Amino acid sequence: MAGLSVREPLRRALRVDRDGLDIAAGVRVGICLVVPVAVGVGTGHGLDGLVTGLGSLNVAMAEGAGSYSLRAATLGSVLVGNSLSIAAGTLAALAGWWGVPILMAWVFVAAYAGVIGPVAERTGWFAALMFMIGIGFGNPSVANAARYAGLVAVGGAWAIVVITVCWPVRHAQVVTGRLAYQSPGHRRV
Repeated sequence: MAGLSVREPLRRALRVDRDGLDIAAGVRVGICLVVPVAVGVGTGHGLDGLVTGLGSLNVAMAEGAGSYSLRAATLGSVLVGNSLSIAAGTLAALAGWWGVPILMAWVFVAAYAGVIGPVAERTGWFAALMFMIGIGFGNPSVANAARYAGLVAVGGAWAIVVITVCWPVRHAQVVTGRLAYQSPGHRRV
């Protein structure tokens, strides 16, 4: 057993693909998260800042590739799903242990929504996460459910503003799907 070493497999597993790093996306997500948390902590409302930052982080993480309309639909649906889910989770906590089967049903529905398409998949995943977080908050009440939903919505709106300002403006690259007729007498289209 002298030839077994974990050094090389560990090195391969921890290798960073520097070509695949998107530094701009990391900066956008960092701004989306840090600003609400810093404002909350700086004003003496740490929990509110963290909840707002969580809503912002989820929306920022949901940003994907694709057309601007698809990206906007994803961001908007995650914002709404986050707000509703954290409120529903906080309200489900009022039911005590009955919140656990409610959580299971919520996660099942959220996961099943993923079969609809990529926007629903991201929305469902983040909705399930926010429901779990909402159910875990102490002191559940209707007022706190509304407050958490509002804070998450503010954080999500902040993320949309940051992402929209930082979206790269690219010229439309239209792919027509047609092939040009190529012969010695014709130019390539």
